[in-house]
Amino acid sequence: MPATLYRIGLPVDDLAAADAFWSALLGLEVDDRIPNRHYLQTDGALLVIIDTVEHDRVHGLDPEPFRPNREILYFAVADLENTYERAQALHMPSLGDDEVGDGIATRPWGERSFYGRDPAGNPICFVDETTLYTGK
Repeated sequence: MPATLYRIGLPVDDLAAADAFWSALLGLEVDDRIPNRHYLQTDGALLVIIDTVEHDRVHGLDPEPFRPNREILYFAVADLENTYERAQALHMPSLGDDEVGDGIATRPWGERSFYGRDPAGNPICFVDETTLYTGK
């Protein structure tokens, strides 16, 4: 049986802003029982938004300066247009990359998607689930 990705952590510098953004964008409830990391149960894996500075403080570590994730986090969605409208309503900035452009586009590999950044600057992409490229 192949391994299953069940959780991914995403660093943030403002947990309240991240909660509001991700909850509104994904339409999911935030589980905030753990003070420095909050969970959103997507259909595929847990998205864990982590206040890295608070995490270091709680664990007695020397705090490292916050930095967003460098790699793009990809989400498959059933309604790309509706997700894009929610992203626009949340004033989600574009990725700022000339290669992917702004707005929904069909990529050379066939996916329909759009790219942006969350409030912490993490790069994210939303892909129409009917057009997913899985490397096959």
